[in-house]
Amino acid sequence: MAALVIAAGPGSAAAGPACDDPIDDPIAVPWRDAGFDGGRAACLGPAVNLTVRGRALIDAPAFYGTLGGDAVVGLRVREGRHVEWGLAARGLDLTFLQNAVWKVIEPSYGPLLVSSAVGVERALAGRPLALALATTIELPFTRSQLGGSTGAVQLAGVATWRARARLRLHARVALLGWYGADVTGATVRGAAAASVDASARVVRWLAVDVGLDAQAGWYGVTLDHVAVRVGARWRVKGPWRAEVGAGAPVVGRERQDLVVTLGVARDLD
Repeated sequence: MAALVIAAGPGSAAAGPACDDPIDDPIAVPWRDAGFDGGRAACLGPAVNLTVRGRALIDAPAFYGTLGGDAVVGLRVREGRHVEWGLAARGLDLTFLQNAVWKVIEPSYGPLLVSSAVGVERALAGRPLALALATTIELPFTRSQLGGSTGAVQLAGVATWRARARLRLHARVALLGWYGADVTGATVRGAAAASVDASARVVRWLAVDVGLDAQAGWYGVTLDHVAVRVGARWRVKGPWRAEVGAGAPVVGRERQDLVVTLGVARDLD
């Protein structure tokens, strides 16, 4: 019987590195406000990116619900081989709300998010494995709303394993925390999250991603959702790449019916 062995050294050179192109990373489809709960690969790499996201909560057939979208600009910088830090700013957020009484369009901007990651390279069953500890923090008082403040944090452990030459498996476990405060008081939420993704390189310049995402605790002591997501990343030209993804909950109390994301990025190394 073959044994699974996590080696202490770098990944197998014959198999190639676990992180040779960011198009193999999983597609981040976040569910919480400002996207601080979004997943990532264990791969570290400098890049600038622009991401546009959409979300929908619809009570058919009367179309009572919420539609929203935002645009986020981000920067990731790598320090040496094992450390990464980043900044992301939501430049615009639009929310359309309709019910039996109200029909409202609410624009806003912010918050500012800071991120960091520390990673190492290992091997699993003789194949390259990348591991990282990552954090994402929403800074308080960086939103356009002046009445109160919000803040959030994600603490995550992530892994990326090159299971085959064209197949990478990604895993993440995370703790989420959030607070919101105004003149009426404060609200605190928390959740545990986990996700798994399979990213397959269809051709040299294109990778497709299929994943499962689960969260529990955000809406109380219960399952928030198990959601499925699909997406693709492709190399447009040189350092430029693009992505598209969508996710939908299949189980749980999740209040959003659909999340979509579109993005373009430029690698800096």
